[in-house]
Amino acid sequence: MCKIEPIDFENRIASLLPQVEHPLRYTGNEFNVINKNLEDVQATIALAFPDLYDVGMGYYGLQILYNVINKEDDLAAERVFAPWPDFEELLRQNKIPLYSLENKVPLNQFDLVGFSLTYELSYTNVLNMLDLADIPVWQKERSGDDPFVIAGGGTVFNPEPMAPFFDFYLVGDSENIISSVVRDVVYFKEQKTGRQNILKELSKKYSCLYVPSLYNSEEIEGFSIPVPKYSKASKKIKANKVTELNNDSYPVKPLIPLGKSTQDRMVIEIMRGCTQGCRFCQAGMNYRPVREREVKNIDNQIRETLKHTGYSDVSLLSLSTSDYNGLEALADSLHDIIERDSISLSLPSLRLDSFGDNIAQFASKHSKSGLTFAPEAGSKRLRKVINKSITEEDLLKAVDLAVKYNWRTIKLYFMLGLPTENDQDLDAIAKLVKKLKDRSQNQLNFNVSLSPYVPKPFTPFQWEEQVDPEEMQRRLDRVKDGLRKLSRVKVMGRDPRYSQLEAIMSRGDRKLAPVIYQAWQRGAKFDSWRKFYSFDVWDQAFDDHGINSAKYIGSRSTESQLPWNIIDNGVRCEYLLQEREKAYSGEFTQDCRKGCTNCGLCGKDLGMDLIKEKTEIWEKFEKEDQNQQTAYRYRFNFTKTGLARFISHQDMMDVLHRSLRRAELFPKYSQGYNRKPIISASFPIPYPYFSVDEYIDVTFPEEQSNMVEKLNQKTPSGMNFKRVEKVPRKAPSLFSQVKGLKYKVTPVESISKTSRQKIQEFLESESWIIERKKNKTIDARKFTGGIAIQNKDLIVELIVINQKKIKLRELLKIIEIPEKSSRIVRQKTHIRPD
Repeated sequence: MCKIEPIDFENRIASLLPQVEHPLRYTGNEFNVINKNLEDVQATIALAFPDLYDVGMGYYGLQILYNVINKEDDLAAERVFAPWPDFEELLRQNKIPLYSLENKVPLNQFDLVGFSLTYELSYTNVLNMLDLADIPVWQKERSGDDPFVIAGGGTVFNPEPMAPFFDFYLVGDSENIISSVVRDVVYFKEQKTGRQNILKELSKKYSCLYVPSLYNSEEIEGFSIPVPKYSKASKKIKANKVTELNNDSYPVKPLIPLGKSTQDRMVIEIMRGCTQGCRFCQAGMNYRPVREREVKNIDNQIRETLKHTGYSDVSLLSLSTSDYNGLEALADSLHDIIERDSISLSLPSLRLDSFGDNIAQFASKHSKSGLTFAPEAGSKRLRKVINKSITEEDLLKAVDLAVKYNWRTIKLYFMLGLPTENDQDLDAIAKLVKKLKDRSQNQLNFNVSLSPYVPKPFTPFQWEEQVDPEEMQRRLDRVKDGLRKLSRVKVMGRDPRYSQLEAIMSRGDRKLAPVIYQAWQRGAKFDSWRKFYSFDVWDQAFDDHGINSAKYIGSRSTESQLPWNIIDNGVRCEYLLQEREKAYSGEFTQDCRKGCTNCGLCGKDLGMDLIKEKTEIWEKFEKEDQNQQTAYRYRFNFTKTGLARFISHQDMMDVLHRSLRRAELFPKYSQGYNRKPIISASFPIPYPYFSVDEYIDVTFPEEQSNMVEKLNQKTPSGMNFKRVEKVPRKAPSLFSQVKGLKYKVTPVESISKTSRQKIQEFLESESWIIERKKNKTIDARKFTGGIAIQNKDLIVELIVINQKKIKLRELLKIIEIPEKSSRIVRQKTHIRPD
């Protein structure tokens, strides 16, 4: 294990956070975070996600790995995400290396740094994170003291474009072997085996590990193809497949962000893999065979996880939720907590041909979002090409059910540029949407998403060309023009140039590594974010390295060697070719649940793991209204210090809601479509102000007891509840009862002579008008009770009149006290008696 020297967070980092957007991205301190003493473990790994914290925290694979590794007493896993440019700039300016969130340890002190690669446009962020961590970007430049940099995830089924940057890849499912791999790396390091020999030993032991440095690149038909350097190097890397989904791998105490994330709900995997056989879908091929979890195991996980998270929304994770054999039985088993605890159960990834009355009724009562369907193509002919079995009748039926059960929105996803697509297929999209809109009788809104198609490795279309950006834009414009005429239809189309880069990377070879490196050196990062993607930077990098990007998106011979052929995902190439032929003849291939389609994956040791079907029981789900007559209102007093001071007011309301639910204190909820807890706060406190006197009112359907003790066991560090009292249900709102606020302000330096003069001038004035936005003004003197200097501190009393006040930062600006470099504590919230 490497030497551990954490960064002094309070002195080196905390003072920088007020200067960045969303400081919670860099503090850690989440619900269920695991802070091990790294000196007490044998091996450490930093789980790195090459995108923003908000995105990475929504990736369930990261939660699984964090759980399985930290379950081991001798191992520790911590997290790191790509810093947003504002924080990156501060890190570089202050020479602070990129660090883990848990113990604030620089990444270069970990034994391994493991990247989850889920999207090709995050590749430059990998290089940027390594550079920020003072880890050599190129694998060949790392020494024995550097961490082993590894990767897993969906994009590593073609590892070649990023191969020179990684020590090794773990291909396929990893939860059952990651702990063993981490241990072995450290064991071989302690034996002083030598870095390259360690890689050879790992490659021999694990058939799913791809070590790029053990392979040369051979130019074949214009592409770089990996060829073993040594006779013992594997000619094929077999993707790891877990034979059944182990319950121990799933976290019942998942990490819960204190701020918003893209997946702001509890996620529960119910099955892995898909049997539909859509010919465009890489995940459907790579994650075969289907493995379903037992209903009782999912039920137990959900119940336990609800206790530890405070979530009220549960989302079932799979490639096709409605294919899960136990869906009705699971809904039945969860009936009691769904009703009792106001749980929303979301059913994403629904197939139209299985979207019936029961599911529609259930989803309308328990899901807060709109319905989402993916016809993918507008015409019946093209749906046959891609093996999408849904019909126009399925879509019309879905619209009828949406109207019947009072849905508001249907989202529709289409791909453009699919093999054999013509203008008639494009026009069919607008015709189909119009037909659906007319069927809804203008009671539904339609959000239509148009995405350029990317032919992916290990699909029947892996040999096909991608439509070039100019032609793709023409097709996008044609479809948009047809849809613009329709009211209540919103259209979103992705820029084809993003999809072109995605296609180049997903179908690329090692010759792209210098291109990626140069693009990063010239500023490329967060390439999936529109505000940062630079087409010129990438075009120049391709030109400088003599790369013809058109070659990478062009068609390829079915006889050719492909860069990703070094990987074996278990599906026979002959099967992909057969499916390709069926696509061109417009022939369907059945769902492999109905009979084997001979893809070659299932065998003696591996096959579909399906649970038994259960009869339908949806009729139980008639939503019972809460008793609206009973309501008990309580006022809580709490502190907000330490890392909790970086939680914004909006995020704090979510944190408080989850803390209540984690403590099994379930608040009363509003009625209507989007029910919310009845919680109200006093005047919000800006981050990073401290507060030792905050208040919040919560209404409950029943009387409560021992709430302070329960809450303090379930709140994040820095939040502490001091007392609670019952208040009349119909008393004035907490916000309206606040009459004043007291602050202590401690500047970094002594209060200057100029500031003292400004204070005196301000206090002696009868009024002091300041301007706000939109030509509005306020008398700052009227709302200031007093300013007193006590040693190095400034004591400020602000007055609230008719629920209005000035902001402390406005007053500090008047008296020339620097807000950002001062320590500010709200000492008292003055509340009028009832």
